[in-house]
This record gives sequence, structure tokens and C-alpha cells, in this order.
Amino acid sequence: MRFLSVADRELRSAARHKATYRTRWITAALFFALLVWLLWAFGGFSNKRVLTDIFKVYSVLALLYCLFIGTARTADCIGVERREGTLGLLFLTNLNSAEIIAGKLCSTALASVYGLLAIFPILALPLLMGGITFAHFARTVLGLLNGILFALAAGFLASVLCKRQFIAVALA
Repeated sequence: MRFLSVADRELRSAARHKATYRTRWITAALFFALLVWLLWAFGGFSNKRVLTDIFKVYSVLALLYCLFIGTARTADCIGVERREGTLGLLFLTNLNSAEIIAGKLCSTALASVYGLLAIFPILALPLLMGGITFAHFARTVLGLLNGILFALAAGFLASVLCKRQFIAVALA
């Protein structure tokens, strides 16, 4: 048996869903509209000095996206298996617990990670406009990736601890 075969199957299955494509497209469209509004509100089209402020506000909003969407997406991935009674069936297979956990985490985290990856090119527009340096942009991207991984882990921990969905989302 291949290592992490459940994760591979779950990722392939989740990548084919229309909701995954729609989530990525809607996230990119909303964040692009948000960036255009921020550029208009701060006067970033004519004043290049405010691009750093726009980048900071935009980065904070992207971090909030990571924290809320990441925890909300993974807060019920194990709890639903326990409520339906299928978690025990997964352990009856010849899979170990790490493969089951990795498969469930990968399948529920895919849409939120795709949404974050759709934000990165839009986040680079202040870099292309000359407002920030590449090092600042790279540190922000790494921070956002770290933020989404933390949010996914927090949501997954809440899913393991709580059986009911609302309590798991609130705890996450």
C-alpha cells in the first residue's frame, strides 16, 4: 500500500468538485474588488506612498480570511465521521491512523488553501506598482501560509475534541 493513499484519493476527489473551482474564483474576485476599493479609498492610483499602507491592510484582511475560513472548513471533519458512525469503519481497514487523519485534513483543507493561493497574485499588485519590496512580499506570503496552516490545525483539533458541529466551530 502506498503512503498516504487516502490523502491522495481525497485530494483527487475534492479537486474535481465544482465547489472547489467556485470557491477559488469567488475568493479571487472578492479580494480583487477589495484591492481596487482600497486603492480608490486611499488614493493609491495617484500616490505611490500609500501603497505600503494598502498592502498592510490587505495583508491583515487576507490573514483574517485564513483564520476564519481555515478553522471553519476543518472544524467538523472528524466530528461528522463520529456522528455518522463511520470513523470506526475507517480504522477497520488496513490504514493506520496517520493516513486517515492526513486524508481527512487534506480533503477539507483543499478549498481554503486554493482560495489563499488565488489571493497571492492579487497581493503582488502593490509590489508591481512599486510600493513594497520583494522581501516584504515574500515574508507576507510565508506568514499567510503559516496562518492558514495554524487555522487548519486549530479547526482540526476542535473537530477531534467536539462531536457536535456548532460547538466545534465555536471552539475553533
